[in-house]
Amino acid sequence: MHAFGAVAFIALCVIRVAFGVEPPKTMELKNDMNYDKIKKAFPKTADADLVSRRIKLESLNSKVMSKLAARSAPVNITKNPKFDERPGTPPSIADINRPLSPYLYQMDTILTDQQMNEVVANARKKRKATSYTAYKWPTKAVGVIPYFLDASLTAEKITVIQAAIKFWEDNTCLKFQPNGAGSNSLLFFNGGACYSYIGMIGGQQPVSIGDGCQYLGIVTHEIGHALGFYHEQSRYDRDNYVTVNLANVISGYASNFDKATPAQMNLYNVTYDYGSVMHYASEDFAIDSSIPVLIAADPRYQQTMGQRRAPSFLDVLTMNRHYGCDALCTSCSSSTTVCQNGGYKDPNNCNQCKCPASFGGTYCETLAPAENGVCGASLTATAAWQSFSATVGTTSTTDIPTTCYWHLNSPAGTTMEVKLTLTGGSCNAGCFWNSVEIKLDNDYTKTGIRHCCLADYPSTPYVSTTNKVPIIVYGNYQTAFTIQYRYGKKFASHCGYNNDNGSHNHSDNDNSKT
Repeated sequence: MHAFGAVAFIALCVIRVAFGVEPPKTMELKNDMNYDKIKKAFPKTADADLVSRRIKLESLNSKVMSKLAARSAPVNITKNPKFDERPGTPPSIADINRPLSPYLYQMDTILTDQQMNEVVANARKKRKATSYTAYKWPTKAVGVIPYFLDASLTAEKITVIQAAIKFWEDNTCLKFQPNGAGSNSLLFFNGGACYSYIGMIGGQQPVSIGDGCQYLGIVTHEIGHALGFYHEQSRYDRDNYVTVNLANVISGYASNFDKATPAQMNLYNVTYDYGSVMHYASEDFAIDSSIPVLIAADPRYQQTMGQRRAPSFLDVLTMNRHYGCDALCTSCSSSTTVCQNGGYKDPNNCNQCKCPASFGGTYCETLAPAENGVCGASLTATAAWQSFSATVGTTSTTDIPTTCYWHLNSPAGTTMEVKLTLTGGSCNAGCFWNSVEIKLDNDYTKTGIRHCCLADYPSTPYVSTTNKVPIIVYGNYQTAFTIQYRYGKKFASHCGYNNDNGSHNHSDNDNSKT
């Protein structure tokens, strides 16, 4: 009977094809209220191929859901704070792209047929940064990345796209050429959502900057995909840093939390960064947005996830390693450039360093100057409590933030206690409008603990593991705070560790694969 049923099904399909009757799944696609948006995103893809794409992603969803269900469910989940509904706050990419989600991989990427088959089969080529040469664009040493701006883009979108391109040019060894010649190029257009292919796929490939996507953090995110980045929480080591709260994931969306294996990923020896512009927000794909889907292993970093301001220091470092930009600074003329505090040689000027936030000077040896304001200081802690208060930003929102830096310093071999009190500011997911960021360990390269809501800081002091604590404060909207600090007990250093103003140093020539 079962065999008869299979034969009957095949016969029915033959009859449908013979008489021009479309299969049910294709008819379902055409009747989808979002059909026009789907076809706009996939203009050259036949309906039957779109159906096949959706079926493959549904299959992936089942596999990922089974893997997530096999892991221990999170306990003692803390609800998200009530976020301010401030005009101008970037919408979630997940929400913008909801109509296209059955056809997109991980929220905002389009896979080629080859990539789709590799991902679904859990094959060999899926990476945070796709390292295969075939998927890489040329560096400026050998060529440019041609790009075109479609007539569907508004002036506002074009301005943000150009700013995002400039960001990647200024911080890497890549060069973009408007209306440039070449068989491979990027076409920025309004595709009704925010999405991109991953890496260079050949030919003219679209990058959609739809309505709601016109923010620097979102556009640099999409260009990051086009240059080869996957999402940060796709890393094979992500379970050491976040737990997926499957019980709060919308049905059918588990595949957005797919991850790779150690054999599939090249992390370029860069640590996990909660503050990566490629990281999901904690509430993306949530049934109840007041309950996080992604839960930080260290709860202090819960609000650091999902920022859409700009790529982080480690995002830029990873991109430079992905394209071998560090190799440009191996000549004898730059051998005297020794970067400190986690900095690395600037591929656009090998005689100076690219520095983690709050560090400045030629070699990242000093406190960085404030940006768009007069604020910040290098302060010396004592055994007694000291404090300072500051207000950063203005009472009206602005596109140009004020950014201030403080360094809290204590004697060699000591740690510090730091208390934070927020007295004003806007509470937003990912701390878009304002943040007080504190770095407590000696890896100054990764994003620190960000605070913008009253629930973001503990009643007890933070305790550092180093004798230098950077404080980074930005405000596109006014934030007010007080910091109290003192140094704690001395402790004996041990082999392999130095807390005296040290930093985990991603060395200039470290390009190892994991």
